[in-house]
Amino acid sequence: RPDAWWGARGTFGGSAGMSGPVGDSPASVIAGPPPQSWEFDVLAAAEAGGCGLREVAWEIFQSTGVTERFGVPDERFKAFLGRMELLYSVENPYHCALHAADVLAATHCLRMGLPDVFDDVEVLALYIGALGHDAGHFRLNNAFLKNSKHTLFRKYPDSVLENFHLGLVFELVEDPEVGIAEHLDPAQLARFKELVTHLILATDMSKHRILVDRFKDWMTRSKEEHAQRRRDAMLHDTIGSNVTGTGTSDGDGDGDA
Repeated sequence: RPDAWWGARGTFGGSAGMSGPVGDSPASVIAGPPPQSWEFDVLAAAEAGGCGLREVAWEIFQSTGVTERFGVPDERFKAFLGRMELLYSVENPYHCALHAADVLAATHCLRMGLPDVFDDVEVLALYIGALGHDAGHFRLNNAFLKNSKHTLFRKYPDSVLENFHLGLVFELVEDPEVGIAEHLDPAQLARFKELVTHLILATDMSKHRILVDRFKDWMTRSKEEHAQRRRDAMLHDTIGSNVTGTGTSDGDGDGDA
């Protein structure tokens, strides 16, 4: 991007994608293709003004209806999104609120391209995990935190930053003023937290190869299982057609077993 795009504090527009209050119709301030499209450009939308994490997230969540089904009041969820946005530092040029909005938009597009197999808890966990996966990022990486024996490393010896982000997200989710935890029953909340934990910890790039290999193994097993089911179905159909042709289900029709 041209230098003019970067504000005095080294962030996009000087605000890292911080936006104004979410109105009744936030979609009207998002320029260009909508966030539900692969053509959505979060930087271009932010440059046009009035668009940040809150607007993008609000439109995506509204399109799914998931918060409504959990009974989360609109004003409370808008406040939740505002607090989520504030978890991202305006001093961070990359791991900022716009990055979180961009990841959420891409996550939504990926989900919409898959079969509709996700339940509401899974959708909520997936989208909150996308929004909060870098919450509180302060421009240092795990290697630096480990080598410098940082306080966070002593608290989280593995996946330091990811555990830090996760902790901030859970604090927000359970916040008595703006949190959404009270709108999930105990079983839903436990499952939601488990899913968000897996999702955010999986963003540790040192685990990338392990996760990719695990995904490849799953794909291979799935293809083999699918092929076996097709063979079983073909065999079943063949037997069924033979039985229909003989008019009996007990062999050759002469009474023998």
